[in-house]
Amino acid sequence: MAALDYPWLGPLWRQWVAARQQQGLPHAIGLPWQPEAGSKELLDALVAWLLCQQPGKSACGQCKSCLLHKAGNHPDTLRVAPEEGKRIGVDRIRELQDKVWQRSNQSGATVVVIEKAELMTEAAANALLKTLEEPPEHNYLIVCPERFSRLLPTVRSRLTVYPLPRPSLTDIQHWLERHSGQAVTDPSLLSEAQMQPVTVLERLQSGIGVNNDICLAMFRGEPANVPDKGPEQLLWLDEFLRCLIRGARAAAFAQAAGQVSTSAEADQEWQIFLTTYPHLATKLPIWYDRALAIKRQLQGSGVNGKNLIQQLLSVMYMNSIQIEVE
Repeated sequence: MAALDYPWLGPLWRQWVAARQQQGLPHAIGLPWQPEAGSKELLDALVAWLLCQQPGKSACGQCKSCLLHKAGNHPDTLRVAPEEGKRIGVDRIRELQDKVWQRSNQSGATVVVIEKAELMTEAAANALLKTLEEPPEHNYLIVCPERFSRLLPTVRSRLTVYPLPRPSLTDIQHWLERHSGQAVTDPSLLSEAQMQPVTVLERLQSGIGVNNDICLAMFRGEPANVPDKGPEQLLWLDEFLRCLIRGARAAAFAQAAGQVSTSAEADQEWQIFLTTYPHLATKLPIWYDRALAIKRQLQGSGVNGKNLIQQLLSVMYMNSIQIEVE
C-alpha cells in the first residue's frame, strides 16, 4: 500500500479486495480525510489500485497506468480540493462531472477524489447528487470529508462510508517503536497515537516533546528551541498545546483530589510544579488560547511565527519569575 506500513488499515484494505473480487466494490466511496491517521497514503494506494491495468490485491506499480499515477499526471483521475481559505464551488463539481462522463484515456477506470468534501457549497453538493445517483460504469467517486456529519445528508446517504480502523495500544506501541527506534511507554502518548499515529510518529522522529515537557522545561529556564521553518513550528505548537492541556488536567486533578496522582509521569511533573506555583494554574487556559491563535496565524501567510511564539514564551516565563519572587 505504501512505503511505510500502516497495519491498522489492513482489515479495511482486505475488505475492499474481497468486495472487488465479488464485483461488489461501490462506486461512491466515503473515506475520512484524516492524514494524521494514514488516510492520505491509504487514499493514494486505493486510487492507484483502481487505475491499475493489472489489478491484483494491490496496484502492480509497473503498468502504464501505475507509472502515470506515480508521475502525478494520469489522465483518468481528478482531485478536487478547496483552495486555502475558500470553499469548493459548483464550477469545480461541474468540472468533475465532465470528467466522469468522458471515455477513459487508458481504457480502464476513472477515479475522482474530493478532499475535505465538507467544504463544498450547498450548490456544489446538490450538483454532485446526480453523479452519485447515476454513476457511469467503471467510474469511482471517493468523497473525503474530515467529518461526515458536516456533509449534506443527501450526499452522505449515497456513499458507502468506510471509517478508518484504530490500532490497539499494543499494536501502536510496537509500530511506533519499530519506526522511531526508541522505547515508547508514556500512556498518554500511546493513547494519543491511537487517534493520530502518523502525527505522533513525526514528533518522535523529530525529537519534539519525546522525553521532555517543553512548557515545564521553559519554566526551568531551559532554551525553548523554537524551529525556524513554518511546518516545524506548527508541529512544535501542537506539542506546546498538548503540554498546556496536561498542565490544565493536572491542575483540575489536584484541585479535586488535593494530592499528586499516580498517572503518567508528565502529569505528575505538572502537579508538583503547580503545587509550588499554584497561581499559574489560572493562566494556563489564557496561554492555551494565545498559542492556538498563533497556530491559526501561522496557517495563513506572511507571519513571523518564531517571533510570535517567543513573545508568548517571554510573557509566560516572566509570570513564573514574578510569582517565584513573591
